[in-house]
Amino acid sequence: MNSTCRSLGILIALSLSTLAGCSDKVGGGTGRVDLPLSVCEPQNGPFSLTIDNPYFPLPVGTQYLYQGVEDGTVIDLTITVLNETKVVNGVTTRVMEERELEDDELIEISRNFFAQAPDGTVCYFGEEVDIYEGGQLASHDGAWLAGNGNRAGILMPGNPEVGMTYQQELATGVAMDRGEIVAVGVPFTAGGITFSDTVLTIDTSPLEPGVQSEKTYARGIGLVFDEPVSLVGMPSLELHGGAEWAVNPWGIPRPVPGTGVRVADFRTRDWVRLRDWVRAIVRKTDASSRNGSTRRRFPVT
Repeated sequence: MNSTCRSLGILIALSLSTLAGCSDKVGGGTGRVDLPLSVCEPQNGPFSLTIDNPYFPLPVGTQYLYQGVEDGTVIDLTITVLNETKVVNGVTTRVMEERELEDDELIEISRNFFAQAPDGTVCYFGEEVDIYEGGQLASHDGAWLAGNGNRAGILMPGNPEVGMTYQQELATGVAMDRGEIVAVGVPFTAGGITFSDTVLTIDTSPLEPGVQSEKTYARGIGLVFDEPVSLVGMPSLELHGGAEWAVNPWGIPRPVPGTGVRVADFRTRDWVRLRDWVRAIVRKTDASSRNGSTRRRFPVT
């Protein structure tokens, strides 16, 4: 997906720290290293359904809630790691479902297929896509699977470092996204929580010349920012444990900064209240955006 990080109000204020002059590892003069796709070839397994890469873990049952605004449209993205598998090109993969809504209207449902290579690389084996228009299934644009000339791509290297570039998906004319790690360890704030152990990537595609998309991944959590949405919750999942709770003026519990992250006490109605409050804010905010941009999810999107 491609747009601009924008302010969404107090609870989901986004802030990428200035890269220049900080002590974290940032791209520039380090040289690029193009990772080979052979790590994701079926013969180079065995592949694991236990996806525990620190920057893209996919524990079964985990649900990620994202929200953002683009050109005045409120975008809700829900990602769920299902207790389901699919064999793709001879490899048994984990199924991850995405549901995207724009102003409460269903736009897309996709099923993405991942497995972890022996060196910890998370490989992306394709996706099934349902695109909706006016509540009706309209197309399957963007769908692809590894095999028959298509190749599984790299979603997250086993040991991510600045300068690494990699093909995320390779289905000629359909899905050809590439990723480049441009920074690690740059603090990123979403939902009032600052993540310091991060990987920042820039995604591009020859199918969309001149368009770039930023993503940020946090250790132990995974994707926290995918233009233009950021992570606002992970229901019923304790991330780091031990965090105390504060109650903000809107009656929604939130972690005390610096004590870790814990969302286990959030209930469905808490997230609904948070969502509705955020929507009220962003609709009154003159959010800046890049006009005319397009968005893609996976890869992650």
